Amino acid sequence: MTATINACLDQLATDLRTALVPLYAEEVFDFRTLYDQKEVAVSLSHLSTVPASQTTGGFGRAYEFAAYMTARHTGDEVSLERAERAINDLENAIFDALDDSKNTLWMKVEFHRASTKPGAPDDPGVRYGAVYFRLQLK
Repeated sequence: MTATINACLDQLATDLRTALVPLYAEEVFDFRTLYDQKEVAVSLSHLSTVPASQTTGGFGRAYEFAAYMTARHTGDEVSLERAERAINDLENAIFDALDDSKNTLWMKVEFHRASTKPGAPDDPGVRYGAVYFRLQLK
């Protein structure tokens, strides 16, 4: 039986909390939110299901996710630099935590799309970024 989306979200949140909190982020949320009450946080979101993606063993289902990163700032130069560096640190830590991630739910994590960091977000007090990845399910 293929792993469910929610089971994968739960495992991702557990893995990322272990790797990121408290060193890089205050919290990792396993639902879609851009939580702006924390200084630095990550929000996980399921984006889509690929019913038959190519794997080395043939074709298999895959789930696509995003890890949305937020870092608050006060608008001054020092605070902006701190927020930008926090997003960069988070991105590196997410890649490191998931790069060789294997468990009973998925066999491989693919970073199939470039990460993003919008230049001028709508909320002037928060810097945003996103890391996109695909879980090749067992």
